[in-house]
Formats: sequence, structure tokens, C-alpha cells
Amino acid sequence: MFSMCSVLVTLEKGVIRNASIDCEDKDLALVSLIENNSVVIIRGATGSGKSTQLPQFVLDHYHEKNAPCNLVVTQPHKIGASSIARWVARQRKCALGSLVGYQVGLEKMASEHTRLIYMTTGVLLQKVVQAKSLTEYSHIFIDEVHERTEELDFLLLVIRKLLFSNSRRVRVILMSATINCKEFAEYFGTPLRSQNPVFEVEGAPYAIEQFYLDDLRGLIPISQAVPLHWDEPGISVQMYNIAISLIQKFDTMEDQDQSPKEETRGVMKLPERGSVLVFLPGLAEIEYMQDALSKLGSRRLQVYPLHSTVTREEQNEVFLVPVAGYRKVTVGSIPP
Repeated sequence: MFSMCSVLVTLEKGVIRNASIDCEDKDLALVSLIENNSVVIIRGATGSGKSTQLPQFVLDHYHEKNAPCNLVVTQPHKIGASSIARWVARQRKCALGSLVGYQVGLEKMASEHTRLIYMTTGVLLQKVVQAKSLTEYSHIFIDEVHERTEELDFLLLVIRKLLFSNSRRVRVILMSATINCKEFAEYFGTPLRSQNPVFEVEGAPYAIEQFYLDDLRGLIPISQAVPLHWDEPGISVQMYNIAISLIQKFDTMEDQDQSPKEETRGVMKLPERGSVLVFLPGLAEIEYMQDALSKLGSRRLQVYPLHSTVTREEQNEVFLVPVAGYRKVTVGSIPP
């Protein structure tokens, strides 16, 4: 008999799949928590594998038991659902749309054999409202639950109602890096217990360093006064040039950090180039920056725009590995 309660699980950055005996034991512990509690709340740092690895733990567990399962993982954005599905399918060495698939808007890559499907929050909301039940799925993973959009709030409301009425055997897993665990646990009916099981994976989040404009003086040419027009918000040409100069400077910085180029079988090894992600407020700014960077032909840049009007094929290009010796620069809109 499973318990109708909420459980808090904490994850940290680390290799949590096929890494060691200890990690496999922890995987089993996490699956056990999910199987014995109707609602599990998972908090883990960005990159800890919440979206990609945890659903696979459950999928593998049911495969080993030769038991049926049907997992759905929600993502707030279309590109997130489709790209993560592709990543997981590649990990499992299966064709996209077979064991692993996705559904975003009117686009669906799934079949009757799909057992792990990624979809947007809105698609799942529409499905459960029409079905008036959650029983199409054995497990529902709701990712980025902290975003609290209207669609997500409605989805949680419907799931809560159905979970405690006609869908009691369905497992619900709420996931986020910055979730208010107490708030969500209380919403789903049972306050967090005084002794809550905590699931931890060794490791730490990626280190992030912040540099401000004043920190860059001496590294790239910056005039003493950068004009700011508070009455007319916008990006000045000078600020665009500063960003472009910084991207160009990365070549020199990386060449200094890397060892001299090695020659393998008569072929000179090209230096590794890190990728750059540029956030801009709107389409006009993205197009301006893309055009400016594309004119730097000698800098060996592969520039990709990323915004709501690009096609699905153009979105997928963002995830391609750049040509050896080239730097990938993604110019995208600021996330909500």
C-alpha cells in the first residue's frame, strides 16, 4: 500500500547514471520513493539530470520488472520538450518517436510503442482536461514547476483534483532547481514530515562567475563613459561593439590557456573553441547582432539566431556540434 503524502528529494550536480555501485543504489532508493508516494518533490541544481535521467531510472526499473509503464515529462517551452526528447533518444540509442518521443503544439513524434514522452505544459493540460483522468500515464513529471504560469497553475489544480479522486495510482513528480518545497507539499495535501527523506547526489552546480562592464576595462577597449538613456531604453551601437569585441577576445584568451597545437598524422590539431550565448531583448536586436557577427568572416564563427519565429529545423541546428576550429555563437531572446 502506498502512502498519499509528499516527499522532498534534493539533488545536486553530479554524474547520476551508470556511474558507480553507490549511485545505482541511490537510483533504486529514488525509484522506491517515487513508487511508495503519490507525490514526490525533487529539488536539484540545473544540470543535475532531473529532466533527462530521473525518468529513465523509472523506465529502466519497469523494464527490469517486465511491467508496463507510460511516463510523461512536461517542459514549459516547445524547444525544451523536443530537444530533451532528442537527447534522451540519442542516449538510449533508439529512434526518436519509438521508445522516446515528444509532442509540442500540433507536432507529434510518438507512436503506440512510446513509453517516455516529453510535451509542453499546455499539451498535457489539454489532454487531462479532455480525459478527466490521469490514468493514461503511470508517472507524470512536471519540470520547472517554479515558473508558475497560468497553464502550469491550472495543470497543478487539475492534477491535484484527479489524483485524489479517480487517479490514485498515478505518481506525480514535481521538479525544479528553485522550488518552494513546503508550499507545494502543503498544496498537495500533506505537510512535510519532520523527518523528510533527502536524496543527494555527490557534486556541485557549475561554477558561475559574473563580470560587469567595469571588470572588462583593460581587456577590451571601453570608453570611460558609456551613454545610458533611461528615458529611451535600448542598446547603443557602442554596447554592441563591446559585446563583439569581447567575443573576438575569446580567441586570444583561449589560445593562451591551451597548450600548443599538436600535429597528428601530419594534420595540425585545431584549438578547442568554447560556445557563446548572447541574450538580447527582442527580434530587432537579435538580427542586428547576428548580422554584425556574420560579417566577421575571419573569426570562424557559426552564428545561430534563437527566437519564437525560427523554424523547428533552425532550432535543432542550435544543438549541433560546431565545425572543428569554429566557435558557436547563439543569439537568443531573454528567457521569461
